[in-house]
Amino acid sequence: SGRWSGVTIVFLLALVAWSVKELQLFVNRFSEQVFNNKLTMHMIAECVDVACKRCDKLADAGLELTFHLKPLLIEPLSLCFRESCDQVLDACEHFAQAEKWECLDWTGKPQQLSQLLYDMNNFGIDDFSNLIFDDSKVDLSETTIEFAKAVLSFVNDGLMMVIPELYDTFIECVSSLFESQIDLIKSTLEDETFLPNHSFIVNNAQFITDTLLSVVEMKLEDQLGRAMEDLAEMHEDLSEIVTQAAKGMDEDSDSEEVV
Repeated sequence: SGRWSGVTIVFLLALVAWSVKELQLFVNRFSEQVFNNKLTMHMIAECVDVACKRCDKLADAGLELTFHLKPLLIEPLSLCFRESCDQVLDACEHFAQAEKWECLDWTGKPQQLSQLLYDMNNFGIDDFSNLIFDDSKVDLSETTIEFAKAVLSFVNDGLMMVIPELYDTFIECVSSLFESQIDLIKSTLEDETFLPNHSFIVNNAQFITDTLLSVVEMKLEDQLGRAMEDLAEMHEDLSEIVTQAAKGMDEDSDSEEVV
């Protein structure tokens, strides 16, 4: 029995070695088809999720390959996070350039408004309907809405495929997205062109602070199991911007009354 036990061990070691080698070949082909084929981040996340689940099934049968798979994905996943983050930043910059800081009006477009409500609810913003008024208007700017959809999609897709080795990279990307929005809010409030829109801009900043950032922080903390210190600092920065802007509006109002 000792002899057969030895043969079995050799056989199993050979099987594992062969499996790891085949896994490397698979990852090479996988990277060419998935990471180098200009797929969306969501499509990439679904492909990575399927690959990991197949490895989990093998693990249930006694062949652990997930441990070998994830290190092979570090480089392509890191690049995916950074490139997708840059794409979101570029898209948000495009919307910001044409932003007039007015309520988004969906009059005559009930299906689009319903889809927006559905998407936001799925993202975890359950009270988004409170921002709807006059049946078809949203009390947010187009830039803010597009940013919310983009950052929540980025977070949801990223969480489907992020691995512990890339937690810092992923969080850094999420932080850079909010940093860009903080800079936009600051520059807009300092632009005299938008002085009549300050109250509306502050409302958008409050949505980003009180709702969007809070939802993202909760998602990351729940799934990554760690406190989001960078995002907590941004929470404070945005809150300070809102407070200062509100004080400025109060002072302007008092000045007008005196005059």
